[in-house]
Amino acid sequence: MDRMSLKFFVQRYFSRKDINHSQKGFTLVEVLTALFVLTVGIVPIVAVGFSARRIAVSVEHNLVAAMLAQEGVEVVRAIRDTNWIASAPFDAGLADGEYEVVWNSTATMPYAGRFFSISPVGIYSYGAGTTTKFQRKISLNKGSAIDRSLKVTSTVFWNEHQSSKSVAIEDHLFNWR
Repeated sequence: MDRMSLKFFVQRYFSRKDINHSQKGFTLVEVLTALFVLTVGIVPIVAVGFSARRIAVSVEHNLVAAMLAQEGVEVVRAIRDTNWIASAPFDAGLADGEYEVVWNSTATMPYAGRFFSISPVGIYSYGAGTTTKFQRKISLNKGSAIDRSLKVTSTVFWNEHQSSKSVAIEDHLFNWR
């Protein structure tokens, strides 16, 4: 096909009477192309948003668990300090075993695997409030009579995204009096 006949064909094709050139709109190919471009652009953005939310929730749970684990060690330390103030042995009421404590405990409670509840003002306890996914176990192990120590391990457990998670904090309390 030479150049002249191609020009003639194009002019004749686009000058047909049955085609209304005044209509405005999009062809199916244009619509599909636009949808493809939007999909390729928006889907990754939405996926990043969902991933960011999931990571933020995971970080929040790790932070709460770490704080609850530290609180468990601090409560046992407060019991030890109370024993000293009362002139009692530093490890009175702190026998080897597994226990539960709350922020204002004056004694340990046997471990029962209970879930924490959170009050409307944000206090975690085993009482009233909204049940959370967190459990805490305090393990106490006395050292030898020579070093007069108490090993405290506070472990917080929870389930997240079909897997078990935990945070543990260990401290050694000594009878330095």
